[in-house]
Amino acid sequence: MSFTEDTEASKKSSEDEYGKSSCRQNYSKECEAAVNEQINLEMHSSYVFLSMSCHKYDDVIVYDVTVPGLNEFLLNQSDVSILHAQMLIQYQRDRGGHIVLHDIKKPERDSWGTGLEACEAALAMAKQINGTLLDLRRVAEKNGDSHMMDFINDSLLQKQAESINALSGFVTKLKRVTKGTW
Repeated sequence: MSFTEDTEASKKSSEDEYGKSSCRQNYSKECEAAVNEQINLEMHSSYVFLSMSCHKYDDVIVYDVTVPGLNEFLLNQSDVSILHAQMLIQYQRDRGGHIVLHDIKKPERDSWGTGLEACEAALAMAKQINGTLLDLRRVAEKNGDSHMMDFINDSLLQKQAESINALSGFVTKLKRVTKGTW
């Protein structure tokens, strides 16, 4: 099922299965469906980061003096993704929307290779999440929902930028260490 089909299904199911919430005001079905999709993406990314954090990275262990804490950082990223999902769920509830959860998809792979490869995959995922947050903000803007735009900017985008920056740092350090240019 594509993102558009998921979004349409989420909009329809929330309209059909539930009545209107008494606290709902100026919150479009399109925004509600897009928030649900972001919740599900955050849950999946938490699962992927958790998988990455459980892997033993021999290249990081060898060079632990210069690149400490990769597994702990990835575990923290898993927690941050869960926190973002929880914040979005609470936001959805506060706005009178209904939460529509999907099955959490298993990570596409079970082994993440080297620490560098894992960091590059984590960085790509963090950038993807940032892109979907920007898409979510555009949906809010299109629907004239300044409250939702503020929430996304203040609560989610800044933290995502910080994650991207930290992951970029890990990638840079691991590239230098593996090339012996540290």
